[in-house]
Amino acid sequence: MLDNDGRSHRSLRERLAEWTDEDVAQHQLGLVLGVLPPLLEGETEGDHFRRCKGIFWSANGLGDALHGALMGLVDVGLLEQQPDEDGTVHGASALRFVPEPPTEDTPGR
Repeated sequence: MLDNDGRSHRSLRERLAEWTDEDVAQHQLGLVLGVLPPLLEGETEGDHFRRCKGIFWSANGLGDALHGALMGLVDVGLLEQQPDEDGTVHGASALRFVPEPPTEDTPGR
């Protein structure tokens, strides 16, 4: 289902239910918040991502804010980062929502 601006009504939780590359996760967050340029008529989200990728791949206020917001969701336990094969997590790792929302006893709250 699309609204008048061509944006999907899917929640961020739905959009990030599976492991998603961080730049794509930033795009999904930007779409949900409505802070990215609107989709053009007939444009897919994939095409829109490619048109907006400079926001996520370079240092700028909007890209930095979207990254910071996602990392904030990681910090409070709503999103998790996929570790590399050696168990480390790096800044460009994949993200997804945790299957169960955190409780008051969740570390980091």
